[in-house]
Amino acid sequence: MIPPAGEPLFDAHAHLRAPLPPDFAGALLPGVRAAPHPPELLADPRVHPALGLHPWYVPDDPTDALATLAALVAQTRPVAIGETGLDRSRRGAPRPAQERAFDAQIALATACDLPLILHVVRAHGLCLSLLRKAGFTGGGMVHDCRCSVEMVPRWVDAGFALSISPGGVDRAAMIAAVPDRWLLVETDEAGSDQLPVVIAAVAAARGSTPERIAELTRANAERVFGLGPA
Repeated sequence: MIPPAGEPLFDAHAHLRAPLPPDFAGALLPGVRAAPHPPELLADPRVHPALGLHPWYVPDDPTDALATLAALVAQTRPVAIGETGLDRSRRGAPRPAQERAFDAQIALATACDLPLILHVVRAHGLCLSLLRKAGFTGGGMVHDCRCSVEMVPRWVDAGFALSISPGGVDRAAMIAAVPDRWLLVETDEAGSDQLPVVIAAVAAARGSTPERIAELTRANAERVFGLGPA
């Protein structure tokens, strides 16, 4: 069963390439390069932009890209910084450059009082360590989270919601371990039509209903990104 048309959905991390469906309450549009988003996507007030430098696209020397990013943030005031983080897969930039870019974006989020959108692959402990070292308390989300069950309370204690994507719906134990207040759902790059599928899978893993998960995750996204009442 999928959420009914009357239950608005919120996509917490969507690389949009088409207009948002009419039954969506909103979507978070992450940034991946130090560049503005296409204006046609931002014409929809339900689309909430973030700005960030993704670990796949960090240059060996990120100085100029980080300066450009900071200027864009100052000009446009996004709802979050990211996606940023660390990726130890083969697609990631060299680790020193990734860590430098991550540290800089943690500092930028702190200075702007914005949450972070994190991309974390094989580096959950290290990301948490760097956030703790920086004294970051602004919270945010771990997108496409596929951490161990044991890592769930560590992320929650750090103030981060965990978002389930189409690629992570098979992690039933992790999904069930996320407290209600810290659960999000997303499509990532899969397309908006996949969000009801994700919601149905999350509901099954948690012994809940799609309607309840749609309502819960929408409220959580609005809280995490400062879009609605706390």
